[in-house]
Amino acid sequence: MSFIFGIGSTNIDLLYEGVARIPEVGEEVYSKGFSLQLGGGIPATLINLSRLGISTKIVTELGNDMFSEFAKNEYKKVGVEPYNFYNGVEIPLNISSAIILENDRSFISYGKGGVNLDSAAKEKIRQISENAKIVLIQCDGLADIYKTFKENGSTLILDTGWSDELSIESCKEYLELADYFTPNRKEA
Repeated sequence: MSFIFGIGSTNIDLLYEGVARIPEVGEEVYSKGFSLQLGGGIPATLINLSRLGISTKIVTELGNDMFSEFAKNEYKKVGVEPYNFYNGVEIPLNISSAIILENDRSFISYGKGGVNLDSAAKEKIRQISENAKIVLIQCDGLADIYKTFKENGSTLILDTGWSDELSIESCKEYLELADYFTPNRKEA
């Protein structure tokens, strides 16, 4: 059975909605709304696709902390099949406070970034993703795996995500592999 697949860090988003402005240093601004959600480019896309009835799988890292437990429950609730590749004790997720303004949003995040994979994990991922029709990719040091997906006929969709080091040079290999590139305005 075919499905859509991705590898990426799970993000827990603390969303402050209806914020009139970003506070200056020493100020406090209240939001009109608040929610706690799973986020991040690849996880969020897979979650939304699963809500549409499309089979999805993600390789990510989930620990035993309260944020990972929330993520496990949310993945289960929306029908995304997570494959956990984490063996550590720290919080392996990214946690972001998102301030939602009228025309855009800003984030303050905690986390280490991508998923850490050794050669045995990469081989297991090749097996898990064997029938993936579409693979969501990012500029994350996993180009060797993504080349295998491409050779097997998967369509690759690149979401670079934001990084202060983001450049054409840093993502050149991934841009050349991708069938589609989905940047936001700032990333473009």
